[in-house]
Amino acid sequence: QNIILMNGSSAHGGTGVSVSALGMLSMNESSLGSSYGNAYINTGGNVNLDDYSTIYGSPDVFMNVGGVININNDSAVEAGSPHTINLTFPLLTSGGFFVNGIEGVVFDGNTGFFANGVGAVLGDTLKVTYGGGGALAIPTEALIVAMGQSTKPPDSERDRDIFEDINDEKTKDAPVCR
Repeated sequence: QNIILMNGSSAHGGTGVSVSALGMLSMNESSLGSSYGNAYINTGGNVNLDDYSTIYGSPDVFMNVGGVININNDSAVEAGSPHTINLTFPLLTSGGFFVNGIEGVVFDGNTGFFANGVGAVLGDTLKVTYGGGGALAIPTEALIVAMGQSTKPPDSERDRDIFEDINDEKTKDAPVCR
């Protein structure tokens, strides 16, 4: 299920707020949060904040997001005190948050992540945890090169059929036991 807040909608809790969606959370000109407690956001999909939307928690914001976070057009995720925005991306190994369409940007003017009224600092006032999704990572060319291995055969072997020597190899007769 998706949660969509639009056109001035708001959801506020006096001593905290908790929102869970199996799908995405999408906000447009809306606010969600608590001035006297934590904000907990848990989604199986993306979180989209657009056109002056805000997620606010005081002191803390905790977001567990199964997709990515998109924050655009003067929208914000804001914590009431420093060191309190915590993002968890259980299915990603990096990235996952976009500010005005650019991945990895923390804030841009009035758009993005803020702690105690100022732009958050990645690793300090904005903490991000990745789960990696538990999928087997297939080595890439960059990984193979980083391990000191060549990704291409030597020139002398380049045009050779890998099966060509199988029948041409000399074989020794197996010893016979009597």
